[in-house]
Amino acid sequence: MNQDYRQFIVDLIKNLTQPIVHENVSVEFVKEGEQWRINLESPNIKKIIGDSKEVISSIQHIVRVIVSKRFPGDRTHFVLDVRNFRQHREQFLKKFISAKAQEEVLSKGISLILLNLTSYERRIAHQMMNETKGLETVSVGSGFERRLIIRPTSDIGSVNMEKAIVIDIDKEIQSYLDKK
Repeated sequence: MNQDYRQFIVDLIKNLTQPIVHENVSVEFVKEGEQWRINLESPNIKKIIGDSKEVISSIQHIVRVIVSKRFPGDRTHFVLDVRNFRQHREQFLKKFISAKAQEEVLSKGISLILLNLTSYERRIAHQMMNETKGLETVSVGSGFERRLIIRPTSDIGSVNMEKAIVIDIDKEIQSYLDKK
């Protein structure tokens, strides 16, 4: 990622976040495989994340749209993060979803309905579960009501949604953090 590109993103992020947090936000770029994690640091991180993670997601969307207009040929992929909030959440989700899928879906044939995942988190779960024989994933609903369902495929048994386990990911993460 060249310096002009980085500086454009930094200036854009600072212009978008300053009215929200009323102070300067520091910006750090970290290369992760094929993508960049752009990590923001601010004493007011809760304001940047938002109650439903909508503020950080919206800022990321706006930054991506403006960057793609400014650098139309560039296909650099980046994820906006705040004090590694998203990164820690992703790490927890990968372990949690994998364990729950094994424990409930593959072992018992019970479907899981996961609430409060961002579109990026649903994508991660779809990709992760795509490699697992005996289960499938599907997203249903729209907007903030979008859900991820992990269910057994027909080769391990019938899909019985009446016994499905509903899991609020935000509550699971909070419970995990409270134990630490």
